[in-house]
Amino acid sequence: MNRKDTRPLTINGQQWEYKIGRNTVAIYDSEGKRFFPKFTDIIGEKLNDGNLNPAAIINYIKIKILSSRELNKCKCCGYKKEDVILRYNPFAAEIHEDYNKEFLCNNCTANLADEI
Repeated sequence: MNRKDTRPLTINGQQWEYKIGRNTVAIYDSEGKRFFPKFTDIIGEKLNDGNLNPAAIINYIKIKILSSRELNKCKCCGYKKEDVILRYNPFAAEIHEDYNKEFLCNNCTANLADEI
């Protein structure tokens, strides 16, 4: 978690964060992009008796945010997957001290870490 005032969510192996405000929910993806949907966008009706919960926020992220995104392509295997995010190449970071971020999937990141 990068922020102190947010709560974590894990969706498809990626860390997300959210904070509930007065009328909107601030949602932050793993790359730092922000989204501010209104309560009615998430639950489809007026908020009564605390109906807004993390499951509703996860559902909104999966349906509204992730389904509209184009998948990133892994630099190592070349496939477009949901778990491809910008991250350090563990092999390059450990051996060559190269800390540039690349689009890598979970499997390739694990394989590169095993090569160390």
